[in-house]
Amino acid sequence: MNKILLLATFCLFHTVIFSQQSDYRNKIKGPKSLFGDRCKEYNNIVTSFPRDIRFDIVVLDRQIILTFPSEKHFKKLFDDSFDGVAVDIIDKNQYSCIDNNELLSAWPNRGLLLDPVFKNELLKYYVLTELNTVAVNIGFLPYSFEPENVECNLLVLQKKALCSYESTAGLEMESWALLNTGLYWDTIPRQQEEFSDRFFEKSITFKIPFNKNKSTYDSTDIKPLYDSLNVTDYEITDIWIKAYSSVEGTVKENDYLQFARAKSIIKALEKYQTNKIKPHIKTSENWSQFARSIRNTEFEFLRNLSKEEVKNKLFTDKILLNKIEPLLAKQRYAEIKLDLRLRKSILKNPDLLISVFDESIRDEDLDKAIKIQKHIFKEIKDRQLPARFINLLEIPEKSEFGPLFNNLLLFELDYKISNRKKIIEKFEEIEKFTPDSWKIKYNLLSLRIEEWANGDSTFNYDKVLYDQIQSLNSTPLDETLLARLKINYYLVLVQYHILNNEYDLKRDAIKKILAYYRNSSLNEDEIFSISKFLSFNSEFETAINILTPEVNKFGVSEDILFYYLRLYFVESGLTFNDNSKQLVRKAIARNKERFCQFFNSKSQGGASFQLRNSEFLNNIYCETCNDQNM
Repeated sequence: MNKILLLATFCLFHTVIFSQQSDYRNKIKGPKSLFGDRCKEYNNIVTSFPRDIRFDIVVLDRQIILTFPSEKHFKKLFDDSFDGVAVDIIDKNQYSCIDNNELLSAWPNRGLLLDPVFKNELLKYYVLTELNTVAVNIGFLPYSFEPENVECNLLVLQKKALCSYESTAGLEMESWALLNTGLYWDTIPRQQEEFSDRFFEKSITFKIPFNKNKSTYDSTDIKPLYDSLNVTDYEITDIWIKAYSSVEGTVKENDYLQFARAKSIIKALEKYQTNKIKPHIKTSENWSQFARSIRNTEFEFLRNLSKEEVKNKLFTDKILLNKIEPLLAKQRYAEIKLDLRLRKSILKNPDLLISVFDESIRDEDLDKAIKIQKHIFKEIKDRQLPARFINLLEIPEKSEFGPLFNNLLLFELDYKISNRKKIIEKFEEIEKFTPDSWKIKYNLLSLRIEEWANGDSTFNYDKVLYDQIQSLNSTPLDETLLARLKINYYLVLVQYHILNNEYDLKRDAIKKILAYYRNSSLNEDEIFSISKFLSFNSEFETAINILTPEVNKFGVSEDILFYYLRLYFVESGLTFNDNSKQLVRKAIARNKERFCQFFNSKSQGGASFQLRNSEFLNNIYCETCNDQNM
């Protein structure tokens, strides 16, 4: 009975749409005529536009607003009095798993066509927004439609001929970020340290294996390890634990087990000292080692399964679980780093600290001064000394003491004693008497680019920064860091070119980003960020290309997989090969609910319900999501 009701509603809706069509529908011409191509001039103009010059439509209080990023390019499109646009309202109710969408193959429109708006009205009533983009009202959404259930496609008319029918999927084109370039601290080689280690903090690292399902460790378990570390003269200030579990349990069980193991280790270690240990715990299922360990073994077939499928297989197949246990056992361990300081130190005396530091400055013993400075920073962070204590350390403004100034400013920034803009000003003063310090120059440039990205345009950054970055080419700076710095420079420069409508310059800057990208060792998150940036600038094909190796990796993040599919839906024209079909099924296996949200309207955060124009996606939708929607 429900199917009959749905079918009746579906047919009635189509009848209503057909009855409300604009009278102008039958006056629209095709692009071809006996005298040639009516759209040739339009196509030539559009082809000459930058890629991110494109129409978009938003619906605000039922007013249908056409937006366009460039006033100059907007005017080029409308020359004849019968050049214009028309809105085609597509409703989600046009789609059904019971019957075909008759309007899908209709011409010139697929939904409810509103009356066109031609050149004279477009050019008379458009306004420029605060972002210098064009906005013009081109129609009203009838009350028979629910705004959350519609999407508006656009017909572009040239001399009454239909030259373009435009519909785009909703994209997540924000949240890209600058690459992490880090900042250079000045340190000294350990073999050159003049003071004994017993006067300064140190760190040690080691690994602890875990027995299966064991989460409790007492002092007797830990004592042999503790004795072997030879740290009886020290107390532990911080412990950094990265606890790995094997993959066979549930995520919740594994998280609990890992965290319990870590807390138990800390509790056992604290019995050897009076002060509490500051914990830093990170837990993770050891999927990367699991994938490596089963390569070229009888268990390699598990690499083709999703994480959830692997867990289910190991849970249900006890014979397999027992056979693979020797490999799983090697994946249960913790990587531990202990930060230590002397239990009783002469350097706990603030007056003595200042005296020893002053002495190292008089003796021009930079290594000793850096070591003392580093110790003081640690004491301030541990609240053993007040932050104002660093003001008591007098450093002469001489080039040889540049590393001390460098570290001081980075500490002020890290400890939020000064904001980034103030630190930049201080670095600029220091650079005056340390012109040969490439570390100071690098740090200053990294901070300037960050400040520039946040809207500081107080001077001609594009010229000044470029020359200064180029000056680092002949320094010992790591090439990958230099490439990251250049990528960040061009990431920000692109945004300023957009604001100034300098589209050719913007395109050149994007080419530079791609060139330096190939010489950078980026992690998954950074590649994701670059892809978002490219999407934001309508470089969809390139964004897909740099993400393709990532989505085909074992254990790719869910966010990257779903973002990639949105891009693919836009760029592919809804055509699918075996690999893309497999990725769709992979997404369903990962998160069915999130996948089905793709088919919501763009205003509701979906990609587009018009994805169902694809026979493959419509079948997938009806098989997978039909319990949630018609």
